[in-house]
Amino acid sequence: MSFITDIILVNKEVFEKTIRSIKSNWQILLVGVVYAILSMIASIIVSRLFIGPLGLARGLILALIEAAIISSYIFVLYNVISYNRFRWRDVKNGFTFFIWKVYAILFMFYLGSILLSFVGNIIGGFLYIYLMMIISLLLFVVLNPLPEALYVKTYTPWDTIIYCLEFMKDNWLNWIVPNVVFFILLFIFSGQATFYSINPFRGVTITYGFILLARYLISSIILSFGMLYRGHLFTLLSTSSKRKRQFMRKV
Repeated sequence: MSFITDIILVNKEVFEKTIRSIKSNWQILLVGVVYAILSMIASIIVSRLFIGPLGLARGLILALIEAAIISSYIFVLYNVISYNRFRWRDVKNGFTFFIWKVYAILFMFYLGSILLSFVGNIIGGFLYIYLMMIISLLLFVVLNPLPEALYVKTYTPWDTIIYCLEFMKDNWLNWIVPNVVFFILLFIFSGQATFYSINPFRGVTITYGFILLARYLISSIILSFGMLYRGHLFTLLSTSSKRKRQFMRKV
């Protein structure tokens, strides 16, 4: 029962912190839409500019753009979590703040995918598909707090990954329970309502288009709320232990 009590009390505290953050920085609920639009525009521009011989550089450019957008987003989260402060200029300043740290980790994943492709060429068939599914699920679980570890901790990219493994070993139950709830909510509200699906040339009616847009906005709000929640949860769990939390509650 002590584990259940700890989960309830931890999430009660984190929920209250998240609500306070949103009350003071409500604009962060809309920032996900900004990043989605920027990502879409950048992808279109790069795809049209880097063609022919220049197509070889397309992957590198898109990876840098992805790293810059992730860097900006976690920099915004970092300021809200650490200083309870949201500023639109942090969106601009954040594009370079964590970019090389993020890019290094993306490059590690890229090297990992190459290695797995090499293994796939050897084993082939359904065995490779099952192996990929297992590895993807395993990485999704054990490295789930990677975004938070990137901006909360000041480790090197490799040490950040190692820390995620240690963090999940000590806090897997407290971390997984609320995240499962958020993923379910995202799945329920998102459906097929992505920004790219709202295309009048595909025969989508105006009414249905508004429904898709509304679902997308709700999904973006849930995502922003969830990322703030994760940030506060990670900060709490990474700076305390179950025994320490029990002691502090008794004081």
